[in-house]
Amino acid sequence: MLIESEWEEIKKNLISLYENKQNFSSAELEKKLQSLLVKTNITPLLDEKVKEAALLFSLSDREFDVVKEMIAGRGNLEIAENLSVSISTIKKHVYNIFNKAGVNSRTQLLNLIYNLEPGDNQKSI
Repeated sequence: MLIESEWEEIKKNLISLYENKQNFSSAELEKKLQSLLVKTNITPLLDEKVKEAALLFSLSDREFDVVKEMIAGRGNLEIAENLSVSISTIKKHVYNIFNKAGVNSRTQLLNLIYNLEPGDNQKSI
C-alpha cells in the first residue's frame, strides 16, 4: 500500500504530464505514464487486481494475458505482436472481455479493475 507522500508524488507527476501533454506524442505520453506506474510500484498492485478480475469475470487464460497487456497500455496491434496472434484474434478477446466485465471501453475496464477490492471475486455478480 502506498503512503500519503507517495500518492502526492504520483498526483504531482500526473498533473505535470497532463499540463505538458501537447509537448508529447501519444506514444511518448504512454511510456511516461507506464514509467510512473512502475516507479511507484502500482504495477504489482494492478497485477493482483487483474487476477481478482480474471476470477470475478471468468476470464480465460488468454483473456487474462490480453488484460495484462491492456493494463500495460498496449494497443491491439502491439498486443497481437506480443502474444503472437492475429489482430482480429485480439479484437475478439477484447470484445469478450468487455462483455464479461460489462464495460464498453478500455477506460471503463481499467477503472473497474483498479477499483476492485480483495474478495470481490467471491461476490455474486
